[in-house]
Parts: sequence; C-alpha cells; structure tokens
Amino acid sequence: MRYFRLLILFGLLAAFCLPAPAQRRRGQQQEEPPAPQAAPSEAKPPAPARKEEKSKEEKEDEKPPIVTHHEIHVHGATLKYTATTGMMPISDEDGNVEAHIFYIAYTLDNPPSGPRPLTFCFNGGPGSSSVWLHMGAIGPRKVKLEPDGNMPQPPFELEDNQDTWLDQSDLVFIDPVGTGYSRLVKKELGKKFWSVGGDIESVGQFIRLYLSRNERWMSPLFLAGESYGTTRAAGLSGYLINQGIAVNGIVLVSTVLNFETLEFTTGNDLPYILYLPNYTATAWYHKKLSPDLENQDIAKILPEVEQWASNEYALALAKGDMISPAERQSVIDHLARYTGLSKTYIDQANLRVKQWEFCKELLRDQGRTVGRTADSKASTSPASPRRRTMIRARPSFARPSPPCSTTTYAPSSATRPTACTTFWAEVCADGTGARQARASPTSARSCAPLLSRTST
Repeated sequence: MRYFRLLILFGLLAAFCLPAPAQRRRGQQQEEPPAPQAAPSEAKPPAPARKEEKSKEEKEDEKPPIVTHHEIHVHGATLKYTATTGMMPISDEDGNVEAHIFYIAYTLDNPPSGPRPLTFCFNGGPGSSSVWLHMGAIGPRKVKLEPDGNMPQPPFELEDNQDTWLDQSDLVFIDPVGTGYSRLVKKELGKKFWSVGGDIESVGQFIRLYLSRNERWMSPLFLAGESYGTTRAAGLSGYLINQGIAVNGIVLVSTVLNFETLEFTTGNDLPYILYLPNYTATAWYHKKLSPDLENQDIAKILPEVEQWASNEYALALAKGDMISPAERQSVIDHLARYTGLSKTYIDQANLRVKQWEFCKELLRDQGRTVGRTADSKASTSPASPRRRTMIRARPSFARPSPPCSTTTYAPSSATRPTACTTFWAEVCADGTGARQARASPTSARSCAPLLSRTST
C-alpha cells in the first residue's frame, strides 16, 4: 500500500514538472524570428536604353564610307575626282534605324572657285536603282556601247563619259529603299517606305543627312530624276522646302507628272494625241514616211503634226462612234501619212495605235522591232500576229517634244503637247523655266550649263 502511494506521488510530480521545460522551449521557438527563406531568383527586366545610348551604339555599328580617287579625260581636259560609297542609316522619330540607303557620290578635286553645285540623282520605276543614270548617262564613267548604241560583244568595258555632268556639278546617286544595295532592317517596314509619301520622306531624310555629314548646306542644290524619279523629284521639292532645304533647280528626264498621259486605257485618248509627233519622228528616221515628208527637215514637219493632233485628231477621237465615214477616212489618211503605217492597220486599230504596237508594226516588213525607249534603234524580231501586244511597255515621256531620233531635242515650248520616248529630254529650272535644245547622240548634257546658276 505504501509503495502504491509513492508511485502516485511521483506520477503527480512528473505531470506538473516535466511540461515546464517543453513550454520554455516552445516559447523560445516562438520568440525567435523565423529564419529568412531564400526567394527564388528572378531576372530583373533590363532598364530601357536611353535614346542617346542607342544612337551611340548604332553609330559605332555603322560602317564608314569607302573613299577612292580617280581621274577621267573629258573633251581634252583631265578631271580628278573622289568617289565615296556608303550606307546611310534612315531612322524613325525615336532614333531607331529602319533602313539603310546605298549611295555613290562623286566630288571634283580642286573645283573652280565659288559655290560648287551638288546634284542628287535617282532613277524611277518605282523599284529601280540609280544604275541607269549612273552608268549610262551622267556619271563619270559609263558602259561602252557600239557606235550605233547597240550592245557590244563580251567582255564588257567601261569608258570615260564625255557627257558627264561632273565638270559642272558634284553628283550623288541614290538607291531608294528596296533598290540596289539599299535594304530594310525588318521586312515588315516595307509598307512604310514603299508608298509615294514614304518614298519621298526617306529620300528627303537621306538628302538632309548627306548635307549635314558632308557640310554641303551652302552648295547650290539640284535634283535629277528619271521616269518615276521625276514624280519623286516633284514631291521632294515640296517636302525639302518644308524641312528648310531649298533647291536651285530640278532636271526631269523622261518626265511623267500626269500618268494619264502615258496610260493607254479604255476611255483615255490623251496618250494617242501626245504620242503622235514621236511616231512621226521615228518613222522619219527609219525612212517610212512619204517622199515629200522624208525630203523635209523633221523640225519643219513636227509643228504640222502637233497642230493636227491637238485639233482635228483630238476632236475625232472625242466623237467616238458618232464620227462620220468621211471624217474617219480623213483621220486614217492623216495617220498613215504621219506614222508610216498602213491605212488598213490604222482602220483595224480604230484610229488608236498604242506605243508598243507602233514599235512592232513600223518595221514589220523587215522583221525588226523599234526600240521602246530609243526609237532610232531596232532589233531583229520574230514575226508575230498583228495587233498582239508583245511586251507590257511604259513610255518614258509624257511631255511635249520635237523628234526623237539620233538628234534629240528638249522641248521648245512649255505648253505644247506631244510625247517623246527616246533618249533623254530635260526640263531645267533656271529661274524662267527655259528649255534648251541640243543636237547630239545624247542630250544628257543639255541642262549642265544651268547647274552653275544659283537662281531658283
């Protein structure tokens, strides 16, 4: 009994004494702050690059232009010049580079005293690089051709260009974005540049950057565009003046400012009227006109053709099916006389001969086709059915001009309607809108003397 009581006593003591240390341990654990747990590592987003830092990095990545030195011999004189080629970055408003424009610039070494003119040159398309003006018309060197203008046998060579404008002006040949070596940074940016406004803006930005980087802001400035390049030049003149850049003149080669003048579409009879004098000049050159016309100087024939085309012919086309048989026959007789085509063909063409049809038909009896952009040239061509369009042609000119054969003329009147499709014709801005005729295998230099003028 005694042992039983002792066991109960020890059990009670254990029950009251043992929980105390455990409680103290639990209290200490509650008082101690919990150990910090390691948070999973998270990559912090990089801070946005500053515009200045981005521009600096892009400038470091930009490759410097390549500069070489050369000389040519033009009309007995030696011209020493510097050639510079490079890629100009075109950026958006935030400084992000969106495209690079390739260019080749020629600057005359030791030029005469006084302000040195600077001409920005480009072809058209749209979609064409400036290689045609560069290597075929006004650059310091050009592709060597046969004396008659045909392509020679390989290997092909370059030769000093006797008609270069470099003796009158420094030249910068521009390849718009998407042509030549000019490229987009991202393909999706194409829509921005390949529009009328986007094209003008990008080329305008190039001109501004070139003037700044080469310190040419005080040079008399000129624009020289060919085909669609004339449309671009017209738009650029307005865009640049809004940017504080005024040009001293514009040279328009193969002008197209109104596309209705060259689109042979149903309901648009304007091209047929404008092209007729050129048909006459081409037929005269290839001796396809009647003897009484062939024996005359072409400059005397054209006023007669232009007068008839802008009056009787235009009225006849406007009458459509209401034209009388007598009037229709009179038009057929005149067109046959002025084009060298048969009356049957003109009748079947409904008094309307498209340019590419004329080129195919004029020398059909010889199995040859007249050149579309050089009507004095003709190549051997396989026979083809009449009235079939062999190529999709786009005339080079829509402006008035006397004949286009081996002798090329610039327009003598700013208002007289006609259309010239061969060689070159220029519209020179010299303060009065004067135009100059030049009889030579190429009239590419006919505006060159005006480049030294600084009047607008």
